[in-house]
Amino acid sequence: LGNAYEYGNMLVAKVLQSSGLEMQKKWLSVGDERVRPAHRANQDQGWIPLDDAFQDGTDRPPSDPGCRCTLLMRRKPDA
Repeated sequence: LGNAYEYGNMLVAKVLQSSGLEMQKKWLSVGDERVRPAHRANQDQGWIPLDDAFQDGTDRPPSDPGCRCTLLMRRKPDA
């Protein structure tokens, strides 16, 4: 279910991007002691371009069984 949810959200962001909006994504963990080091490092990257991979090579959560992370997306703010 988590994979389908995150995939659907990513599709919406890609449609927005294809219409001309520059989109970004950010990894969000639960923030407790059970968060995997790779997921914490992904979160520490902050906002990155929608089409970029996170530091562990994944595109979005969940990256493995038991992952409780989610993906935040936004339009890139004007500079």
